[in-house]
Amino acid sequence: MESSHISEEVLVEEEDDLISEDETLVNEFEEEDEIANNEDDAQTEEVAALEANNDNEKKDEIYIGMEFSSDEIAHITYKKYGGNHGFNVRKQRRMKKKEKVVRLLYVCSKQGYMKEPKVIKSYSQPITRCGCNAHMTCYLQKTGKYKVVSFEPNHNHDLVKTPMKHLLKGNRVLSISQKQHADDAEMSGISVKATVEMMSREVGGKKRGYASFFYSMQLDEDDMITNIFWADDRSISDYNLFGDVVCFDTTYKTNDYERPFAPFVGVNHHKQTVVFGAALLYDETTESYKWLFETFLGAMSGKQPETILTDQCAAMANAIVKVFPDTKHRLCVWHIYQNAAKKLSHVFHGAEQFAMNFSKCVYDHEEEEEWLLAWSNMLQ
Repeated sequence: MESSHISEEVLVEEEDDLISEDETLVNEFEEEDEIANNEDDAQTEEVAALEANNDNEKKDEIYIGMEFSSDEIAHITYKKYGGNHGFNVRKQRRMKKKEKVVRLLYVCSKQGYMKEPKVIKSYSQPITRCGCNAHMTCYLQKTGKYKVVSFEPNHNHDLVKTPMKHLLKGNRVLSISQKQHADDAEMSGISVKATVEMMSREVGGKKRGYASFFYSMQLDEDDMITNIFWADDRSISDYNLFGDVVCFDTTYKTNDYERPFAPFVGVNHHKQTVVFGAALLYDETTESYKWLFETFLGAMSGKQPETILTDQCAAMANAIVKVFPDTKHRLCVWHIYQNAAKKLSHVFHGAEQFAMNFSKCVYDHEEEEEWLLAWSNMLQ
């Protein structure tokens, strides 16, 4: 196939509900930029060198020079690659010449941007596209196979973590081999539930009895339990979706042993409280908090919260700096008012003006100098 003539009699099939990040991205995939014959010759040695290392490549990896026997195999391979790496795949463009597909373009589902709606509706769909440039482009060769000529593995967004990969669209479709696998399991007497759990684990799902309920205990030198943390599968799933802001509180000491009960909580998209995990601590030292935060981080696949709200506690603050160095630590307003009502009760409940000035100090001043001045004036 001569690429200089691809633009003749070409049928383009693509989605029309997005606009590209910029004009250079559009031009990258336009036909006037197709590989010319002289460029094909110049790239022969480079592709041949890549193909020489094919045996050393992992089976689930994609690389320039890789070939597929058909366009469907290329699509299936990229979908499997996306499912293994934590992103959904979209068939963006297919170019035909004389009813034969000569060019394929598969992209990350977050490629491009959604167009502004022409009609304003009372509701809006969530924004899922962010201009991601991850893609795979294939050209039809003279041999009848499709060769990868352009491949971008990097994304500009977070990928789905392993405990949630089985929920990706590409991993929720049963292939012919998987259906046969399920039939064989049924004929062998394996229950449907066990078969589904096994197939879920194969695509990155949670392991029954382990990842579906996470717990960890810290023991002392006498093998006595000191600290305990636990989180179920719903908590881990909620944190993956809504864990940007976490409220951590240890003020609940309602158990018989007067030990701190420490829940990690947040808010979902319905403004409902969700629990990300909980712990029972032996004490409120930096060592205990450091163990707890490291354990929490391990249960959540290493995802740090963007912001964590806590009570004013020096030991807790020290542990947060060590374990969550990129997280913004802020004090909870509710705790600030509780401490003020407790320690300044003689003026907080007696003078109405003091309560108003205190509220202004909390909410109205963002700069440190302004806040210090307002605080000084309030105490005069």
